[in-house]
Amino acid sequence: MLDEPVSALDPFGRREVLELLEGLKKETTILFSTHILNDAEEVCEKILFLHNGIIVESGTMDELKERHKQERIDLSFKGNVEEYVQILEWHPSVEHISKEGSVISVFVKNIEEARHALLNNIYEGNWPLLKFEISSMTLEDIFMKVVGK
Repeated sequence: MLDEPVSALDPFGRREVLELLEGLKKETTILFSTHILNDAEEVCEKILFLHNGIIVESGTMDELKERHKQERIDLSFKGNVEEYVQILEWHPSVEHISKEGSVISVFVKNIEEARHALLNNIYEGNWPLLKFEISSMTLEDIFMKVVGK
């Protein structure tokens, strides 16, 4: 049982421990507890989500991504992104939006339909687009969706 084994390490130490775990997991079962979901995504073969002491989801990374499949478009604009968030929230292709710093993550049902519609709106509105990237759900996205936050 490893409880947050890399939380207090510098980037070199973290990398060293994660590589060690990668080798060890071939020979034995490792229970790896962490809040750093990127580490779990990198190291773990099977993932369990606990919420209030109850297992609320489990599976391999591929199984979790398939069960919680939702396409995402990451956008970044020059200047204040709040005005774009308010406009995008009302777009018919958008299910929900999250914002982290200057990046707006737009979650959609149909990626092709949303891509076309959003690019049209950006072009017609002459929005100062810096980034338009289609992404898949991360383990953190899935966790937030499962626990309802």
